[in-house]
Amino acid sequence: LNIGGDLQAVYVDNSKLTVGGHVIVQKSIIASEIICYGEVSVTASHSALSGGEIFAFGSVSADQIGNRTGVLTKIYLGDHPKNKQYYQLSVKELEQVEKDLAKLKEKVVKIKEYVQRMRGKIPVAKQAEFRVIYKAYKDQVALRERVGRQVAEFRETRYNHDPVRLIARDTLFAGVEIHYRDHVEKVNATQTKVAMRFAPGLSRPELEAWKK
Repeated sequence: LNIGGDLQAVYVDNSKLTVGGHVIVQKSIIASEIICYGEVSVTASHSALSGGEIFAFGSVSADQIGNRTGVLTKIYLGDHPKNKQYYQLSVKELEQVEKDLAKLKEKVVKIKEYVQRMRGKIPVAKQAEFRVIYKAYKDQVALRERVGRQVAEFRETRYNHDPVRLIARDTLFAGVEIHYRDHVEKVNATQTKVAMRFAPGLSRPELEAWKK
């Protein structure tokens, strides 16, 4: 399912969802892949988030996160998958633009050398040819600036710059993987009533006792 706004459900099981707003589920999210551009909340008492992959631009919370069986649960916090994809595409596009610009620059340099040798006496046919090359070079410079701005924009918007949390109101099981930017936090021991706070500039998450 692709949903533009918020998603509210009793449970989500073995599903693939892309949600433009928040995901609000009462009982459980099991073995699902969810891309959420808001927060993911599993709200009921004894609620569970287990298995699958969760990409959330905001925070993620449930009573129980992970499981006793060791089935892997991956959670990506503060992630904007769409803008990350656009960033990667824009970087590749910029690389190609730079290569094409370098080729045109070589032609422009040769034209300048030719003009100097001819002391400005350029045949009409050559003048027309040179105008086409100069225009292509000018257009390519403008394209490089435009794509460069895209790269800068998507570099900034591919991650959430505000702090985000993983909140296990009851149990955070061993085996859960939390991805935040380039950091991977693997839960090696089961913990209870815990909130993990991730923020730019922190090399490791801050652990907080969960209070209602």
